[in-house]
Amino acid sequence: MPTAVFVGLCTLDVFHALPTPLGANEKARAHWQYLATGGPAANAAVIAAALSHKTFFLTALGDHPLAEIVRADLSGHGVAIIDTIEDSGTPPPPISLIRLATDTGERSVSSLNDGALGTYVPAELPTDARDILLGADGVLFDGYFDGLARAALDVIPDSARVVLDVGSHKEIYRELAPRADIAAASAEATIPGADDPAAGLLALGAHCAVTTAGADEIRVVHSDCAETVTPPSVDAVDTLGAGDAFHGALLAALIARPDWDDVAAVDFAARVASHRTTILGPRAWLDTLTPLLGELRS
Repeated sequence: MPTAVFVGLCTLDVFHALPTPLGANEKARAHWQYLATGGPAANAAVIAAALSHKTFFLTALGDHPLAEIVRADLSGHGVAIIDTIEDSGTPPPPISLIRLATDTGERSVSSLNDGALGTYVPAELPTDARDILLGADGVLFDGYFDGLARAALDVIPDSARVVLDVGSHKEIYRELAPRADIAAASAEATIPGADDPAAGLLALGAHCAVTTAGADEIRVVHSDCAETVTPPSVDAVDTLGAGDAFHGALLAALIARPDWDDVAAVDFAARVASHRTTILGPRAWLDTLTPLLGELRS
């Protein structure tokens, strides 16, 4: 079983679903609510675990009572947490507030992101974290907790496949991109000094740059060529976490199917992400991945 390690942020996400977005000063009764772990690396880790990878999540979580909800959710979905914080009395994990408009699949999100927990990350990795990273077949970075990312980068073996999940710009990308087999970003992402995010990521040193645009074509760009992948057409009811699903499935494909090229891995990830949008909620869809899972075992 391949070993995947995800390095970065986890949040505690509070979901409400309503048919349409709320307007200014409007109140409405939600028709659905849910509480789950969020964050780019955390959600991607859940996907890799669902795709039958041995999955570890390296993060800064702490001992606040709300952190226990995160631990229970991730461990219940096959993700082993490596919490680098050794101090007690830590603040809560960041809380994200999410509203889903089920008529359109659109959502709105507000969060503190890495909040105050980054100050608790130790300068050196715990021994168990180093050992797991040394045995990793693949690693995903989301760029949060830059000290943690930098320490992990120094440990991972040369053989490990690396995915960089590019969100809002972070200076640590300059250090992570040269090690990335694939750096994946939204087509609307901003890379300083570049008009095109794919070109910007290649300039930072990524081997391959991938840009996604929702249901539209995905670009797969290398220094000498560019190709496109068309996601399946689906009736989306919940787009939240589709990008995280894409990134988790992408790393899973890279390490489970070394016979696939980058385009084939991106195509697989696109189909996983599209499928995620067809089912309401961040976890209910995981039990429906069996047909796609079979492709990683071929």
